[in-house]
Amino acid sequence: MLSAMKTSMWLFSEAYVLDLMLHPSSVQGDDGLCAMYGLVMNYMKNYGISIQFNVFDSKMLRDAQKYPDKYKNLQVRVSGWNVLWNNMSKTEQDAYIVRSDGLGK
Repeated sequence: MLSAMKTSMWLFSEAYVLDLMLHPSSVQGDDGLCAMYGLVMNYMKNYGISIQFNVFDSKMLRDAQKYPDKYKNLQVRVSGWNVLWNNMSKTEQDAYIVRSDGLGK
């Protein structure tokens, strides 16, 4: 997020959105809500334009691959766009899972 805030976002004439992946444990309970609020407020205070969150862990994504009927409405952010998990190829899903593996560390 700090790197994105160093960019002159207002120079992007079409749109500028920051997609962040967060582990579910980072936004649980009152402390998690305060942490997310702090992220959003700090981003906006530093002239951030738009921020979107993916909140999941690799365990859930693996379960969604195994049992797609349980996750018909699961959406993930991909380059500023919402994509239904079940509409992604297994290769794309696997890449997303690899990215999410580091979230809990």
